[in-house]
This record gives sequence, C-alpha cells and structure tokens, in this order.
Amino acid sequence: MGEQPFIKFYPSDFLGGTSGLSPAERGVYITLLCLIYEANSPIKRDDSRLARCCGAPKAAFIRILDGLVAQGKITQEGDALSNKRAEKAIVDRTNRTQNATHAAKQRWDAQPEKTQRNQRQNDAPAMPEQCVDDASQNQSQNQSIKTEPIGSAKKRRKPEIELPYGWLPSERNIQDAADRGLSQEEIEHDAEAFRNHHHSKQSKYRDWDAAWRTWIANSVKWKRQRASSGPRVAGSTTAAEIADRGARWAASRAARG
Repeated sequence: MGEQPFIKFYPSDFLGGTSGLSPAERGVYITLLCLIYEANSPIKRDDSRLARCCGAPKAAFIRILDGLVAQGKITQEGDALSNKRAEKAIVDRTNRTQNATHAAKQRWDAQPEKTQRNQRQNDAPAMPEQCVDDASQNQSQNQSIKTEPIGSAKKRRKPEIELPYGWLPSERNIQDAADRGLSQEEIEHDAEAFRNHHHSKQSKYRDWDAAWRTWIANSVKWKRQRASSGPRVAGSTTAAEIADRGARWAASRAARG
C-alpha cells in the first residue's frame, strides 16, 4: 500500500469521460491514473514497465498510450506522464494533509501546556492545606523535642502507693514465706497482721512485694528469738523484742526506697 490510501473517485464522471474508449484503452487509462495518484506526482514513461503493469503487450500498450495522449486523457511533457484532473486532486489532497498535520501538531504542542495549567489549578487549593499540615507536623515534632527531658532514657522511679484494701498474698508471696519455713496457718496469720498494720498506718511503699518479704523475714526472726528466750512475765518487753522492732523499722525504711 502506498502512502496515499485513497482518492476521490466519481463514477459518473469516469464513465462519461471514457464512454468512447475501448475496454483495452479504459483498462490502460485507469491503471495509469492509479499509478499517478500512488506516486503523488507525474510518472516516468517507461513503456516496458508500464506495459507489464497494465497487463498488455508492449506494442499494443504503446499504441493505446499514444491514443490517450492524443485525446488529452493523458498529458506528456518530456518523458513524464500525468493527468490534469489528477494533478489538481493531488495538490488539493497535499494541502489538506498539510493543514491537518499542522492542526494536529498545534493540538499536541498545546497539550503539555494545558496539562501543566490544569495541574497548577488543581495544586493551588491543596497548597495552603499542605502548608498547614506541614506546619502542624513541624510544631508537633518541635514540641516533642522540647518536652522530652535530657536523659529521659534514665529509668523513672515508681511512685509510692498504699496497700490496696482487700490485699491477699500472691502465689509468689506465699512461696517466699514457705521458703522461710512458715506453715500455711502462720502465713495466713502474718498476711492478716501485715494488712492490718499497714492499713492502720496508711503506709506507702514503691514495692509491696519487698515489704512483704521484709515482714516475713522479721516475723521468722522474732519467732526464733521468742522461742530461745523462754517464758516471760506477761506485759514485759524483752530486749530481743525491742531489737526486733528496730529491725522492722529499718526494713520498712528500706522497702520505701
């Protein structure tokens, strides 16, 4: 297929203009017109090649071609063959093609600018919002930096709290007491004494498990001292008990951190 895909063809004009031609002359004529339109210009007279294109013997082709030239159907200037109506149609077609190409190029050239203009219009409303979002994010980051104290990675001390009401020793608390040789009955007794004592004093410790271990240790120590001191007069206070109370007070201070 040539670069020129079609031509304007008017059947009534062709039939009227070729009514006096023989079938052979009409076949050569339409074939030469097609070659001229395909070349988009006059074609060179090469009798051997053109005769093969028309499917006619060379001698018969030469005779028919000369007759077409004589009738003005085909024009010849030097060795160039053409047709007046074909030349006009080729010029018209070339102009339309050039105009269409130019218009298409203008549209394509304008497309990037239009796209950029639309993009700027779409971006314009978003810019203030983006600026506000960026400013808020920067402010939050700055506040985080300002409020984070130097050396914040250092472990903070636990606050002192009172013993919760209804406190009962955990499995770990019970095991700590059992490891010191206390029976279940003694653990329950010490747990009640521990709870009543600290509720009445409204004691506050950072680590109540440590306070319990200290209480149990002192309780075991006091029981051993009482067993070794033998019977005593009711209401009297032994030196061991006084020392034990001092030890409990020191242990309580230690549990407070």
